[in-house]
Amino acid sequence: MFEKNFNIVELVNGSARLLSVRRKDKSGFHVLQAAEYPSGLNKALMRGAVTVMLPRENCVIRTLELKTEGAALQAEVLNEAEEGLPFEKEKSLWDSAVMSSAGGKTDVLFSAASSDLFKSFLKPVQPFEKQGLSIVPSTIGLFELLRLGGAAANGTCMAVYLSKDRFELLVSRNGVIIFSRGASVSEEPDASAAVKAAAEALAVTGIISEKILSNSPELNAKLEKSGMKTALLSLPPELAAGLKSAGADPGNFALCAGIASALTGHGALKLNLNSNRAQEGRSKDMLAILKKAGFAVSALFLALTAILFFMAKSAEKQAAELRSGLSSLGGLSGRAWSRVLVDVSKAVPSEVILNELSSDNKGDLTARGSSATRQGVTVFLENLNKLPGYSAELAFANDAGTGAKLAVQFQMKIRQRGEK
Repeated sequence: MFEKNFNIVELVNGSARLLSVRRKDKSGFHVLQAAEYPSGLNKALMRGAVTVMLPRENCVIRTLELKTEGAALQAEVLNEAEEGLPFEKEKSLWDSAVMSSAGGKTDVLFSAASSDLFKSFLKPVQPFEKQGLSIVPSTIGLFELLRLGGAAANGTCMAVYLSKDRFELLVSRNGVIIFSRGASVSEEPDASAAVKAAAEALAVTGIISEKILSNSPELNAKLEKSGMKTALLSLPPELAAGLKSAGADPGNFALCAGIASALTGHGALKLNLNSNRAQEGRSKDMLAILKKAGFAVSALFLALTAILFFMAKSAEKQAAELRSGLSSLGGLSGRAWSRVLVDVSKAVPSEVILNELSSDNKGDLTARGSSATRQGVTVFLENLNKLPGYSAELAFANDAGTGAKLAVQFQMKIRQRGEK
């Protein structure tokens, strides 16, 4: 059934903020109601699909740069869904959306959260699960808010949303989200310091925001004093007027309105972290195919090993040549793996844990790990760029966990420039 009514719910300290809209036409949607309910929600308030907005700090968001498409692209995303998550993969809720595709490269926004959230944060909306409950990261709302203002299409800019409870920021480059993070005000009360730290960390990787758009004039004033160019982030006048006519403050419902734009088909991105439950069978089928393919490849390698063994027995000279060829595979652009590990290990700060180091056929390295602080990620990146013969850039750095268990998961691309 083609949905016309959409209900977006934002849970705020025990109360619920509800925005109900109806798809109008290709140009937008009507605001049916916009109100806050201190004592919770009941089914009589809503008709149609129900979507709950999940704060950025409660989920993982990454931008994947993939050189595949179609079924191969889905396989890559499924692989990402299984690896590098700060919670058990069996308990993950996840989804992805293509942001851009050009020149043989596809930028995919990947997001995941733990299903344990249903037992705590999402408990107030569990009764609506039979209505097709969907879970959308607040980052989608912020990106759509930026896009509605026309600032996300070209260039690099940062959007910041500040409320009395939390703040969120993202960086967009030519319509692609390349960085995002969120935090509660209780854990990080100075939003301006967080914005400056994010801007400085990104500048190290060569990403410089041309402008910072914030919904807070006070925050903009602080950033302007630091020499940053700012502008006001707000809803289009027509949409703001619709919220006012429903008796709501447009500023409080800005992220909900952004998500409404995506859900009604007028936005650029659409995610539903609860969709993997409906796609569970298809996902398992895809994984089964991949596993069968893995067994076939393993069998092929075993057969090749047997052939090489008999070749070695019958022709000692050929075996020597083969060993020589295989030994060259142990190097990466002229460097042995042992040498690379020693070089990279020198750059790792004490607060950083390196979980994975892999290489592609060009000799470029991908490093994944976690850090107790964002400063640790920045120091690691700077150390790598100081190593003779190496250059590095940050792919992503995302907050994982909450409170005292907060950590920063990251991925870096390390290129080898040759000996110096």
